[in-house]
Amino acid sequence: RRSGHRDVQEMTGTSCGIARVALAVICVVAASVPTAASPSTATDVGQNHTPAAAAPISHETHQHYSLTYLVLMLTVGAVCHQVDRKNPVPYTVTLLVLGIVIGLVNEATGKGLGRLSDSIDQWTSIDPHLLLFVFLPALLFGDAINMEFASIRKAFGQMLILATAGVALGAFLCALVPRYVFDYGWDWNYSMLIGSILAATDPVAVVSLLKEVGASQNLSTIIAGEAMLNDGTAVVFYLLFLDLATGATYSTGEIVGFFAQMALGGPAIGVAVAAACVWWVMRGKNPVIETTLFVIVAYASMIGSEQEGGASGVLAVVAAGKFLAP
Repeated sequence: RRSGHRDVQEMTGTSCGIARVALAVICVVAASVPTAASPSTATDVGQNHTPAAAAPISHETHQHYSLTYLVLMLTVGAVCHQVDRKNPVPYTVTLLVLGIVIGLVNEATGKGLGRLSDSIDQWTSIDPHLLLFVFLPALLFGDAINMEFASIRKAFGQMLILATAGVALGAFLCALVPRYVFDYGWDWNYSMLIGSILAATDPVAVVSLLKEVGASQNLSTIIAGEAMLNDGTAVVFYLLFLDLATGATYSTGEIVGFFAQMALGGPAIGVAVAAACVWWVMRGKNPVIETTLFVIVAYASMIGSEQEGGASGVLAVVAAGKFLAP
């Protein structure tokens, strides 16, 4: 369990860094660019080539063009991270602005950026659930396994209060805006649906600022730990109010049962998957197998909880990561 932990920390740190860069900018551009239609640059393969002075040569759009955007965004993210210390703007905010700029430029030029526009079209047409299931387990598992268990145990009560009552209060306060400020005519179910989306916060920028100002490690641990848990709480609120907004009805007992299934079932599945991983590792120490198993645990916890268990995949991944942490 401990022998391959150093390799796993390096692996999860690298993969989480890549995932954060890619996910941050991909999601921003996906939000700023409309869903792509069929590629406008497709043409017949057998079309004769024309001289350079004639009309521009059209080209087919292949699936591997998606790598163009991915490589560019990883490069941009690496540059932003390199100059992050000299930049007063937080790293994630810089990525947000750059993503919006790229999306606007792509639209302003009529998707005339060549291969890059084709690549952006392919990314923006990807099923959002696929993006979620590819990037989120790596992010959560890496954060969970690299946090010290002793620090979490000391501050777990504060994390739990912030991630449950704090998220509920935040969702309610956010819901007041569309309910009473904007003239949308939404009822409480729709308003709370929006509030639950906005209630979960990401700690990356906040924790980096706390480190710069010399805040205590305990405060940073509370914020980072709460951020891992509040994702699961916010998803539970979102699913509940999504059902209510679309016409479903629940009794008080059914709502309690729904929260219990989502909040307890997810960690139970995550711990079970992680325990199976430990059993396998104990059969024979092999660093390659251990690293592979850690990756399997992250994604198997998410998939098993969300698709098969009907529970919170976010909490399942966090629980699995903490079970395997030294």
